[in-house]
Formats: sequence, structure tokens, C-alpha cells
Amino acid sequence: MLDKNCILVGDKPIMRYVDAAIIKFTNDGMSNIVIKARGMYISRAVDVAEITKRKLDYVKVKEVVIGSDNMKNEEGKSVRKSTIEIEITR
Repeated sequence: MLDKNCILVGDKPIMRYVDAAIIKFTNDGMSNIVIKARGMYISRAVDVAEITKRKLDYVKVKEVVIGSDNMKNEEGKSVRKSTIEIEITR
């Protein structure tokens, strides 16, 4: 289950996620946001955090957590996918 302060990065354009982060900071008044991604979307999550940081001068990266999840692929085999969680804060 995802929290209100979580942004799960996928295959949408990067600026959609950046806009979501900016809205959470400005309109929703959140003090921290967690940007999460798996596999090939990890670099996109890093870009989202960096662009958000550049657009909002008061935002800093607080914590980065890396790991891996066991998942099933299309053939039903168990595979590991890398994960990242980037916490950005005011």
C-alpha cells in the first residue's frame, strides 16, 4: 500500500512525476516525499528527485534506500528486481 507522500515512478514522462512532487510540497503542504522505483525506472526516479530539487530550492535529499524484491516473471520464475526509495524533504 502506498502512502499519500509516495510517488511510484513508472513509464510516464518524467515531468509528470516532478509536477506531482511539486504539488505535494506546495499545495498539499507535505514536508517529505518518498520517490520509489524498480528495475529500469530507477534512473528515472533519480532524475525526478534531482529536477524537483533544482526547481524547489528548499528541497534536499534526506535518505536513499536501495534493495531488491523477489518477483515472478511472465514464465512464473522467481526473479530479483532492484529497488530504490529516495526521500526528499523541505
